[in-house]
Amino acid sequence: MKNGKTNKPSKEKIEKFVKTITDKYFDYKTLDKVIAKNFKGLSSKQIVDYIIKIFPNKKDRAKILGVIVFAIHKRDIRDIKHKTISKKEWKYPNYRVDNFKDALFNINGQVRENFAIIKLLKSRDIFFLCNNTYSWIAVNIPLNMCGGSVKGDIDILIAMPIFPKDFPQNQKGRMRHIYRTFEVKVSKIDKQGNCKSLKFGNKFNKTKKQLYKLIKSGSQQTFLLTIFVLESGYHNNFDKLPKLLISLIEKKVREVKNEDFGYVCTFLEQQTGWDEEKTPPMTHAPKSLKPAKIKKLDDPIKNIIKHLEKFWKENEIKDFSKIPFIAHCPKCKKLNILYAKDSSYKCKYCKKDII
Repeated sequence: MKNGKTNKPSKEKIEKFVKTITDKYFDYKTLDKVIAKNFKGLSSKQIVDYIIKIFPNKKDRAKILGVIVFAIHKRDIRDIKHKTISKKEWKYPNYRVDNFKDALFNINGQVRENFAIIKLLKSRDIFFLCNNTYSWIAVNIPLNMCGGSVKGDIDILIAMPIFPKDFPQNQKGRMRHIYRTFEVKVSKIDKQGNCKSLKFGNKFNKTKKQLYKLIKSGSQQTFLLTIFVLESGYHNNFDKLPKLLISLIEKKVREVKNEDFGYVCTFLEQQTGWDEEKTPPMTHAPKSLKPAKIKKLDDPIKNIIKHLEKFWKENEIKDFSKIPFIAHCPKCKKLNILYAKDSSYKCKYCKKDII
């Protein structure tokens, strides 16, 4: 970084511009302007160290860092490309590859959905789905895991701790968590701005039936999570999402305004030419488009949660920094503890791929 005058914005100012960014769908220009204006002359490490210093509470700074780290990561990649900083000054290791495949965008069907969920777990965005804290996460859990005839599964289940100030009932010991279930749908946007696999019309009616099934099965708080996978290189051509897509999202929000389930969307784009396992996708903080009602936790999901919590407590977690989560093996029907930052996800019992 070049020497010269530096800026260090106040805590209040940082909170204000992070809110401005997260209130938008997807806006690279805003991110660049924020970094250029508010952190002038500071290196990436200096920015992160400064955020940690003025936000000593981990819960408070999680969302702030989620947005800021994404912004400075993009800035550093651009500056290396234009030779305004050297790779030695960059705080990230060099994971450039020659055989970049953009697998996140190019794989199909259910595999893409599972892959997108793993990418989401690897990123800081997972914290936006649970008010910045969680006790455990489970992925692809069958609704009939503990018996019963209900078909289907829970794409993501998060045990979210509730603090007394947020939920007065907790003071009486009636509830220590809210359990959030997410029905995940993945749509693609290519680098020309064309949208594919959008769940609207009859396809969205099918999605709503899946959400109704989760609610009927005893889900306490239910969300539709749409993950928009952007083809690598999209941000080189566009600064925002296509206007048509934004109008369709807003139409969907109006359609579900009276539903019990909530609606959240997020965006993932793999960085062109960088190792897809060792580098996280470029993300934008998930946008909560509609809150979800809190309902009574009931069976069969209540029974599933008891089973998952027992399994979580009985198993040794080796490394929390690698993002552990519970997964159900579709082959041998056993639960496993997997780690999102691993490169493979095999069942420890039957050795088959779980994801």
